[in-house]
Amino acid sequence: MNFQSVFFSRRNCSAFTLLELTGILVFLLLLAPIAVTGLCKSRLTASGFGCMNNQRQMVKAWRMYADDNCGRLVPNKDVGGGSASSPAWVAGWLDYRTPDNTNTAMLIDHRKYPYGAYLGPYINSASPFRCPADRFVCQLSKRLRVRSFAMNNFFGEASRTWGISRFLMFTNMNQIKSPSRLWLFIDEHEQSINDGWYATSPDAPDLVVDYPAAYHGYGAGISFVDGHADIQRWTDPRTVPALTVDQPLPLGIYISGNPDLYWLKDHATEPK
Repeated sequence: MNFQSVFFSRRNCSAFTLLELTGILVFLLLLAPIAVTGLCKSRLTASGFGCMNNQRQMVKAWRMYADDNCGRLVPNKDVGGGSASSPAWVAGWLDYRTPDNTNTAMLIDHRKYPYGAYLGPYINSASPFRCPADRFVCQLSKRLRVRSFAMNNFFGEASRTWGISRFLMFTNMNQIKSPSRLWLFIDEHEQSINDGWYATSPDAPDLVVDYPAAYHGYGAGISFVDGHADIQRWTDPRTVPALTVDQPLPLGIYISGNPDLYWLKDHATEPK
């Protein structure tokens, strides 16, 4: 056998047939959706970890404020942050067009907003106030909102519930007996978030006041008084209404038999 015949023989043995190439292409096409799904899950995990990390920083600042104030909890009044009679941990009102949506001073500048931004001296950065997966863009500025989180309405001086309650309103750290089961901050729905006060009503289990977000695989970042954070997965499709631009959500309505809302209320406070 001469050199030329040996060369062509080896080349032919190492080449792919049309059938083999077709098989490889089919395999790659089948593999692509799996790879994309894995990438999406990794991104979801990254944003979820970022959200939980931010909320842990918020809880740490919240606890530091209490330590510096003889155990008193930071003010948490609904529609607050603008006057001495209406103090709140953050100032401002978030909706589709208000400039408050992008005003970081309302979160961290306590000197400029003396009845809001109480946690600013303990954080010094606006980034922990926002979930990384919150991509809501304000219509006025075409920029992302600076805050995604709201605080449980059962925590904080000047906070309140809906009417007379059979449940505790925590105003001091020494009142809290089960810090690992009581949630403090939560991702709030884009159209439900307004002030920094997230309302539930255990006295009326089927009453819906505010709605959680679903930034993490139909779940919300949520942090607890003891400092740990988690992604709380929702199971009822009524828990997170669809986003409808320029149409406010109906708040203060009744939805019966929703286990997600029952969970939020059960972990919001304790009986007196």
